[in-house]
Amino acid sequence: MKIIISPAKTLNFKRINFKKFTTPSFFNSSELIIRELRKLAPDEIEKKLKVNKKLALLNYERYKNWKFEDKNNSKQAIFTYNGYLFKNIETNTLKEIELDYLQDNLFIISTLYGLLKPFDLIMPYRLDFLAKIKINNKTLYDFWKTDIVNYLNKLDDEIIINLASTEYSKLINRKKLNKKIINIVFKEFKNGKYKTTSMNAKKMRGKFLNFMAKESIINLELLKKFNYDNYKFSEKESNDNCFTFLKN
Repeated sequence: MKIIISPAKTLNFKRINFKKFTTPSFFNSSELIIRELRKLAPDEIEKKLKVNKKLALLNYERYKNWKFEDKNNSKQAIFTYNGYLFKNIETNTLKEIELDYLQDNLFIISTLYGLLKPFDLIMPYRLDFLAKIKINNKTLYDFWKTDIVNYLNKLDDEIIINLASTEYSKLINRKKLNKKIINIVFKEFKNGKYKTTSMNAKKMRGKFLNFMAKESIINLELLKKFNYDNYKFSEKESNDNCFTFLKN
């Protein structure tokens, strides 16, 4: 099985003592996007990316200085993204063999890089699918969706575990995908009903990945054994396409 997750907006480029690295698979496409972003003035970046002036200037400089193979200013994706999901993977608690499990099975969906493996080196950037830019007259969704579904279709694995947000997972064209996707859902009981809350979902996705790595999960049934912070698998709320974990 393979796993997909969303990236994070916050990045941490502090140096680490981890020597393994790989190269992003879609570097030519990334360069096309960067060429378009370099055409934008800071005020255009501010509007199209919906960021403040400080972030617009920062990313103006990032795009200008972006190089595909710049090992001095890049870092492995799994250690660079610094959002709530990634903090809860707790990579500092994982052994090298467990990190290798993630490298072999995990993909991070990225607006700039397409699909990233954990050890792929990335440069500083800020870009999401809501950005009002076009590449070859295509939205960012349309620019990526064919290449990514074709890439996934070539994998030997028959199942994809979806831990990505809706914004990112909808990039996967399920009508053209020849794999089975299983969504992982976390709900807690609030105000008389079960519902998903954004921050808790991000946290639990990270904990779920930590669990998968430490247990080297390759069997679907073993996913159901996940039990953290009183979240437990619900047979009643689950089906063949969705595993739901409930917290009372």
